[in-house]
Amino acid sequence: MANTGENILLRISRIDELFYCCTWPLPLLWNALSLPKIRSSIATRMRYVGALFVVTIVSMILLSSFCWRILSRTVCPKIGYKYCEFIHGPAPVYRIFFGTFCFFLLLGIFTINVQSSKSNRAIIHNKFWFTKMLLLASIVIGYLFVPRSYYTGEVWHFFGLNAAFGYIVLQFILLLDAIHTANTNVINWIDDIENRDSARYWYLLLWLPTIIMYAFSIFIVVNFYKSYSSQSDCVSNLFFITFHVYMCLSATFISIHPVIQAARPKSGMLQSSVVCAYSSYTLWMTLTNEPDEVCNPTKDFLYPADPIQNLQIISTICITFFILTIFSTRIVEQPQYGKVRKKTGPVVTSSGTERIENRFEMTYNDEEKGVEYNYSFFAFTLALGSLYIMMSITNWYRPAEGEIFFYVTESRVRGPR
Repeated sequence: MANTGENILLRISRIDELFYCCTWPLPLLWNALSLPKIRSSIATRMRYVGALFVVTIVSMILLSSFCWRILSRTVCPKIGYKYCEFIHGPAPVYRIFFGTFCFFLLLGIFTINVQSSKSNRAIIHNKFWFTKMLLLASIVIGYLFVPRSYYTGEVWHFFGLNAAFGYIVLQFILLLDAIHTANTNVINWIDDIENRDSARYWYLLLWLPTIIMYAFSIFIVVNFYKSYSSQSDCVSNLFFITFHVYMCLSATFISIHPVIQAARPKSGMLQSSVVCAYSSYTLWMTLTNEPDEVCNPTKDFLYPADPIQNLQIISTICITFFILTIFSTRIVEQPQYGKVRKKTGPVVTSSGTERIENRFEMTYNDEEKGVEYNYSFFAFTLALGSLYIMMSITNWYRPAEGEIFFYVTESRVRGPR
């Protein structure tokens, strides 16, 4: 029965691929140019990340002044400015990202404990792209018509705020793990060099980014003290900046401590330098959201003329999708990130049916003997990431759902005055 269900799903997926290639002909173009096949595990993850990226771009357009100028001249006079709030401003952006969150949440629940790429749930996860994107669009459009009320804005802001905090921590762990893996791989590669005299110079691959990261952290901390804590009333800013400095010094000391070096001989200061740089970045996001104009001279970050021109939003999106790309393209060892390898016999993939199917595929199956990553964990990561991006591009505001404008929330840094 399982094989019958699997065969039916594969046949239906071929029909879905035809529609997908009609709307997105990249696989056909890829094969027409005889480009090398991509690992299916990487391509699948990048497609999901790409879907989140498209949602982000659409949301930024809806927040832009350019979009409002077009709507106010064409659509809004016909349907009424009251209904234009459904397609412009922070409120529809909240709805769009909550629809995206629900999509990835359902996908994560659906793929819990998938250990074989041949299971029906894995086939749905790795194929049916046209159907899944249509489902995502349907959920998002459906959320746009949720009745507007003050309480829905409060609930969405509450979940968005807490999920964003969780994603910041998760993003930090993913970044640190990737840097540790890169550091280990470089050291292993240097150890394999036969000429030991020339091998010493290759350690610059580790020292140069370390020095750059520490120099960036020092420069930005000095700027923090100068810009955000120079006034006597900015006690909370001064505390956060000083606490950040002590945490960076602690991370550096821990990275070179003999106990740590004995347990992890191939770790070093590269990880601690990235920790300091990332911590400086999160501190910058915090300080620029300070509501007090005296303690926050960079108010243009809070009230940009256009989110596309907002340096904080652009940097947040770039860093977020850079880390997601690293997370999606990494090749890990079992059992990292849920990778499962089963002992099976050789896999035969030479049927004529599969050769025909490959015309619509730009990937090859690298999960014949088990999954390369935890499907559910990856989907939950994107679910949290969607809420984090939602809060970032709206500058951590709560949508005033009964009004055209929105206002600053209690999530800003507050302290004794």
